[in-house]
Amino acid sequence: MLAELFAVMAPVLAGAGLGYAWVRLGHPYPVDFITRLVFNIGTPALVLASLSGANIDAGTFGHVMLATALVILTMGAASFLVARLLGHHWRVVIAPMMYPNTGNMGLPVVLYAFGSAGFAYGITVMVTVSLFQFTLGAVLDAKGNPLKTLVKTPTVYAIVIAMALLLTDTPLPPWLANTVDLMSGFTVPLMLITL
Repeated sequence: MLAELFAVMAPVLAGAGLGYAWVRLGHPYPVDFITRLVFNIGTPALVLASLSGANIDAGTFGHVMLATALVILTMGAASFLVARLLGHHWRVVIAPMMYPNTGNMGLPVVLYAFGSAGFAYGITVMVTVSLFQFTLGAVLDAKGNPLKTLVKTPTVYAIVIAMALLLTDTPLPPWLANTVDLMSGFTVPLMLITL
């Protein structure tokens, strides 16, 4: 049992450990560049590659999204109450409690615990969390225009395209499927190293 758990967690620990060791050894690490690369190219490619080739039907996809949305909204309500009880402003508490780390830590754990079939469900959860962050999160943050944030987020376009492909049971053309698959490969490792 412990060996199986370690096999699942070792890639996460190794990725985060590599990033920690890299910085501790004094090597430069361009966090801003890596974050933009992952945010603008890697994550959209990961969403498209994972969902367009996933063996998941639209009904199950919808159920997982709904369940994730209910968890997020429940955690939002609970964090609001906790903030009131502790005497903190709700804006300080709500974001870290409402939005779980489903990307850089959740995806590798799901992949190595449940394989590629489970990974599609993990991506579905990450997609739902991302949609909430880019919509409700932008509204709650109250900095700037949430619609402008949404329009400028490449992951949102990837989500819409992937959902359309999933709902219509349409595969990506092979050249595009290969491209997004290749580009998606750097996303999770770079997220872990940056973490």
